[in-house]
Amino acid sequence: MRRSIIQMWIEDGKPSSHREFTDLVQFNEALDKTLSESIQRYQADTEHQARLFETMMSSMPDPGFVLDLEGRFLYANDAMAAFQDRSRDDLIGKSFADICLPDSSGKSQTLSRVIRKKEKLHQEVVLEEEAGKRFIDYVYAPVIDDQGVVEAISGIARDVTEQKRSEEETWRLANFDALTGIPNRRLFEDRLNQNATHSNRTGIPFALLLIDLDHFKEVNDRLGHEAGDRLLQQSADRIKSCIRETDTVARLGGDEFTVLLLDLGDARLIEVIARDILDQLSAPFELDQERAMVSGSIGIAMFPEDTSDSRKLLNRADRAMYTAKGTGRNQLCFFSEVREQSPSERQQLIGDLRQALIHQQFRLYYQPIFELATGRVTKAEALLRWEHPQRGLLLPKEFLKLAEETGLIDELEDWVFAEASAQADQWSLDTGRSVQVSVNTSPLQFIHDTRKKPWEIHTNRRKEGASNVVVELAENTLVNGSPYLQERLKSLQDAGLELALDDFGTGCSSLTSLKRFNINYLKVAPAFLQTGARSTEREIFETIIMMAHRLGLKVMAEGVETAEQRDWLKEKKCDFAQGYLFARPLPVQELERFLH
Repeated sequence: MRRSIIQMWIEDGKPSSHREFTDLVQFNEALDKTLSESIQRYQADTEHQARLFETMMSSMPDPGFVLDLEGRFLYANDAMAAFQDRSRDDLIGKSFADICLPDSSGKSQTLSRVIRKKEKLHQEVVLEEEAGKRFIDYVYAPVIDDQGVVEAISGIARDVTEQKRSEEETWRLANFDALTGIPNRRLFEDRLNQNATHSNRTGIPFALLLIDLDHFKEVNDRLGHEAGDRLLQQSADRIKSCIRETDTVARLGGDEFTVLLLDLGDARLIEVIARDILDQLSAPFELDQERAMVSGSIGIAMFPEDTSDSRKLLNRADRAMYTAKGTGRNQLCFFSEVREQSPSERQQLIGDLRQALIHQQFRLYYQPIFELATGRVTKAEALLRWEHPQRGLLLPKEFLKLAEETGLIDELEDWVFAEASAQADQWSLDTGRSVQVSVNTSPLQFIHDTRKKPWEIHTNRRKEGASNVVVELAENTLVNGSPYLQERLKSLQDAGLELALDDFGTGCSSLTSLKRFNINYLKVAPAFLQTGARSTEREIFETIIMMAHRLGLKVMAEGVETAEQRDWLKEKKCDFAQGYLFARPLPVQELERFLH
């Protein structure tokens, strides 16, 4: 501008007066002043912007920094300095490696990518520390000059450890059972669907086990919910101990658990695992100062053998589980063993059941019960069989539930009682000594308010010899709270019948109830006999024998399979025993040979 003005002035002629020269000097002075003020304003604006930037960066809670193209710090805010426990000045000129941060936080490949692509880059780095892992998020952005060249790299870091933990906790609460720590129904269904997809693609089968705890409600009611919760926790641990790490144990809710056995289609191996689970669950549970006994019922469904629909697989296992529970609990059942019945087939079976008594199709088999002190058969347990004309010999698990549902159970039990008691009389007469027969009864006899008492028509006719019949009750019958229970039991005892408590030790009957209801025999569950001679279960069995004898009760052992078990029972003064060591359930004629 100066040069242009002077050039114009020269071309127009030299100043002709002192005033013209003075105007030119004043013009230059004004120009100098304007330029100086502009520079001052620019400097002030720059310093203002720098203060704003510095204030903003310094007040940020997250570490902020600027790196040169070699990855060395050009700038670091207070949070970055605090993050490294250094002064800001100490960071300038240093690289990530110099301050002991993982090289991955600022490695050359990362910076090269930002420089090359001229775009933001997000990265997460995990720091291993004594207190655990720390998760740091980094965002890098290129600083581009007016020529479009990257001259530096700015960055912001954020510690997202708590966020990660919160997300993990939220995910865990959504997918894992809060009480037991194992997967819940949501995660189970997700894994079930994944396994089904994998199986459909590869052809590799898998198995689903549905496990329901027997007698859990009684333990929960007797000892309280806290003890019940601990029992569920211990049950989950016991189930997990029986399977591989690649398998899945989940709690569906309440006392129901599931197991996914992956890449496994061998029914024999699956049964071994399921029986191991049953053994684990039938062992005593130590709940603070209390000891509880439960067992398990397991239903097993195979994919894709039983169904190729993952949604139906659980239903198949559920049906098999209820079949296992209906056969006496502490049992397992494959869905393939459950007879598939259409509505018409079910109605046909109900019709056949109604005609079975008329056509004399029911049979009683008898399993001998030995008096251990003498080695003689003094009792026998009556076991019902249905000789179906088309289906062959059916076991109770195949028709008793149907009999209960249709109301035929009372008529059926009347027949069993009459048949068994008459047989006991006949055997006693033939042998010249008392032979008792045990009959099982449905809990429904003692729960519902019916005017008809159990076997009333038969007990009224029998005033002598009725002691030849022993009525076996499920242990949970004593704790169902029915107001009719004592009346029903007293009517049987008044008729001369004796009472036995079946599967003793798996429920929660008290010593008071044993005396209150005048129980005569305790039939101890087989689980207490199956393990080694020095096991805790054997110690419990021995204690039961001593307790029962002090109360004036006799003890029967079920499920005796070895001579070692028999000898141990004799040594511990157990009164009676039955099991496959002695004999399986036999028709009437074969048992008569035993008696003679």
